[in-house]
Amino acid sequence: MRSYNWPGNVRELENLVERLLVTKEGVEIAVGHLPEYIFEGKSRFPNRVYVLDICPLKEAVEELEKQLVTIAYNWLKNTYKVAEALAINQSTVVRKIQKYNLLSSPGRSKSTKRLKNKKD
Repeated sequence: MRSYNWPGNVRELENLVERLLVTKEGVEIAVGHLPEYIFEGKSRFPNRVYVLDICPLKEAVEELEKQLVTIAYNWLKNTYKVAEALAINQSTVVRKIQKYNLLSSPGRSKSTKRLKNKKD
C-alpha cells in the first residue's frame, strides 16, 4: 500500500476502506481483499479520472470540464491549441473559459480577453 500513488489522498483511502467493509464478510480486512491496482504501485490508467464520491452527474461533468480547460489553457496559453488538445472547437473553448470565469483573476486584464482569441 505504501508504493501506491493515492491520487485521491485520504478520501481515496477512506472510500476504499468503506467499500471493503461493505463488500467483504467478516470483521478483518486482509491483503487478499485489496484491489489489484494497489499492488502495482501506480494506476494502470494514469489518465483515468477517479470518482471518489457520489454527486449529481451534471456537477461532476462541469467540474471535470472546468479542470481540463483550466489545465490546458494554463499550459498552452492559446485557445486554438487548447481546442486541438481537447479535441473540441475553439469557440467551445472560449465559451467554457467565459462560463467558468477562468480569466477573471486579479492578475489578468481585460486585454487578455482579446489576446486569448489570437492565433499564434
